[in-house]
Amino acid sequence: HIVIATPPQQTYDLLPKGNSLCPLIEHIKMEPQWVLLLAVRSSTELKIDSAQHPNIKSISPEHVKRGAKPDDSVQYYQVQAGEEWSQETINWERTRVESYLLSEFEALCEQKIDIIVSHLHRWLYSLPSNTPIDNKENYLTCSEKIHLSGDYLATNQSRHGLECAYLSGISVAKQI
Repeated sequence: HIVIATPPQQTYDLLPKGNSLCPLIEHIKMEPQWVLLLAVRSSTELKIDSAQHPNIKSISPEHVKRGAKPDDSVQYYQVQAGEEWSQETINWERTRVESYLLSEFEALCEQKIDIIVSHLHRWLYSLPSNTPIDNKENYLTCSEKIHLSGDYLATNQSRHGLECAYLSGISVAKQI
């Protein structure tokens, strides 16, 4: 068995020409996305509403997720930029993007933020703009025992990124 767990643009190039999986993934496009991870010193939960922000898709409080190790003085956030803004700024200098996202995060909090550490990442293949039709398995496979796994194959697109990739990988592992 061969499992390929790369974005569809890269997977397509790895597959043998004429493979039955090629037509299923050749039109899937993954959009880029800037993601900023923050550790913030705060004694109270920050009130953040990014629902109407034109360039920020979401802000996730990571410190409240299951399995997180709570430290009452530190909160962790993931700031995901929107698809359109990420595409427009994909070649900006990292410091410019980070500065913008930090200032917008602070503005959404409506207070001065004590940032302990921040990390910016540019995902070139982050958000699936379309997925295979009628894919109920979270993965794709062919008779040559080649299996495709990835977040772009998740059947439940209400989930995001890493969770979708994990569920797809688990599905392939169970099938093999």
